[in-house]
Amino acid sequence: MILKKSKQMKKRKGLSSLIAASFLIIILFTSLAILFEFNRKTSEVNNIITEMNIYNYERSHEDYSIIGVPFNPSNELDISVRNDGEVAISLKWMQVLNAKTLEPVLRYIKIDEELLPGETRNSIGSHLSTTFPGAYEGSTSYIIQILSERGTTTSYLFPPIEREYQVVTNKYYSGPFEFNLDSSSFRYTSKDIDGSSRNERQYNDNPIASVPAFQMNDFYDNIVYEIKLKNVNNRTVEIQASTFFLVIVPQIDGTGETELYNYIVSQESNSNELIGYASDYSQSIESGESSVLKFGSRYPRGDTFLYPNSLRGYQGNERGSENLLTTYLIIFWRFQDTTSSFGQTIPLGSILVEGY
Repeated sequence: MILKKSKQMKKRKGLSSLIAASFLIIILFTSLAILFEFNRKTSEVNNIITEMNIYNYERSHEDYSIIGVPFNPSNELDISVRNDGEVAISLKWMQVLNAKTLEPVLRYIKIDEELLPGETRNSIGSHLSTTFPGAYEGSTSYIIQILSERGTTTSYLFPPIEREYQVVTNKYYSGPFEFNLDSSSFRYTSKDIDGSSRNERQYNDNPIASVPAFQMNDFYDNIVYEIKLKNVNNRTVEIQASTFFLVIVPQIDGTGETELYNYIVSQESNSNELIGYASDYSQSIESGESSVLKFGSRYPRGDTFLYPNSLRGYQGNERGSENLLTTYLIIFWRFQDTTSSFGQTIPLGSILVEGY
């Protein structure tokens, strides 16, 4: 009986060893398979990251521009594109917009143009039969957009806005606005609120007909300032209600100054009556057009004049003292049919306050 048990135990031990060895082999091969798959996935991810880095590098170094006149005398497309970057570029799509309305005149059209660094490709779009009225001579503005295979876009406005920015005596430009430093661009009206007429002091008691504002006396009441601006951009500009005209009155003795905030009012306002600016962007200036902005209210959208004799300032300058007042137009605006608004400060020169 003892011998039989010993033989059975030996058989069981042999079988157990075989099973254990099989498990070890299975575990080993499974581990190798997992390790191989892990290495394969890691290599694949690394390759993807490398490709993405190369793509991002190449995309960030794409730099191309439209040069010259993009239309021929028949108002057809004849675009020249120069690769100013460090990598080759594949141009894939093109569209043309009306610069004033931003409506597509030619929706995205497929193009296939390859440009090496420093290369210029001409006559892009010349195979199309589409015409663009007023394009070549610049009487109508167009925006041309070209999209590369990597997703970078270049846009070109024709005619360029710089054509409007010519050096002209007594004119300067700020943002989309042109201001002309002559008597027609900065004027005012006033109203003698105490009824004394003050003719002996050369008082301008004319609440409707405006006169130049660069030179005034210090006792004027109910002043309404008129500032004429020209829109030199190719889009309509709308004026926000928070726009104001700032007049800084220095104290004669040099101890301080008064800041007079004259907020924009309705164009129907005069020195008899202020009419509040109805709402944001209620006044607009069309492309290439000039418009008069009126100022005179103490508060945004208000209809209350500044106090009498405002040009003396709160500091209480003496009557008849000559003074020089600094003026700024702080204008808030947006392009029509957009939601982004902009603000800028435009210095408009000075008001000479004369003694009497």
